[in-house]
Amino acid sequence: MIKSRVALIKCDTYDHSQAFNAIRAGLDLLGRLSTFVQPGEKIVIKPNVLIGTDPVKGVTTHPVVFQSEGELLLEAGVRVYYRDSPGFGLSEMSMRLSGIKKIADEIGCILVNFDSGREISYKNALLVKKFVIAHGVLDSDGLISFPRLKTHGFLRLPEQLKINLVASRVCLKVNIM
Repeated sequence: MIKSRVALIKCDTYDHSQAFNAIRAGLDLLGRLSTFVQPGEKIVIKPNVLIGTDPVKGVTTHPVVFQSEGELLLEAGVRVYYRDSPGFGLSEMSMRLSGIKKIADEIGCILVNFDSGREISYKNALLVKKFVIAHGVLDSDGLISFPRLKTHGFLRLPEQLKINLVASRVCLKVNIM
């Protein structure tokens, strides 16, 4: 069984400098950001934007968390893209309503294509042996997922666990919480 390294850093505010420092501290514990990405790589940030709503409601990845990770990646020389496939509404509208688009525009992240994809097979899977993965992910060097820690109503699993189950089946490069 492959063991994952996990870093937990307390951050009880969405103050930008504190969130930025907390994420950097977590990455440092995991071996620094350069352990996961290299300059020039195209990395997709996938915030969790279930629905376009005010981040105070706790339904979406907070824009400050998105901003902090985006800035760290840009500082590392990475080309940063972003997208999610919301459960409700259009992606672009949901990104705008959640505050993610405003931050992305300010720091220079580019919206990537999640509207179409390609079927990928994983023959050793126990149940689902095929997935459709978005072209925006397949055309990148890696994916960083920023879910909200919440319960998933259909699977009855924490959201991070649900995303890890999918990501591990297609061997995505990075999944940082």
